[in-house]
Amino acid sequence: MALQRRTVLKAAAGAAVVVSPLAFLFRREAQADAGPLVPDSAHILDLPPGLHYTVLERAADPMSDGFKVPGRPDGMACFAARTTR
Repeated sequence: MALQRRTVLKAAAGAAVVVSPLAFLFRREAQADAGPLVPDSAHILDLPPGLHYTVLERAADPMSDGFKVPGRPDGMACFAARTTR
């Protein structure tokens, strides 16, 4: 029996509805040796010692095309890659 795309999508959506509330059971706790968070003077994001952040843009700021940065950010982040050669 061949699977139809609609059947697969319905099954995936059903699984997401069931699994999402249970996700807290599988999350990994932060390591205890990371140390206390350093309070952020800008009151945006407290981080462990040695880490930092940079705000790239804020909702409603003007963009180069004349539009405004949309609200409801998706939580994207950038991290420096470690090169191992």
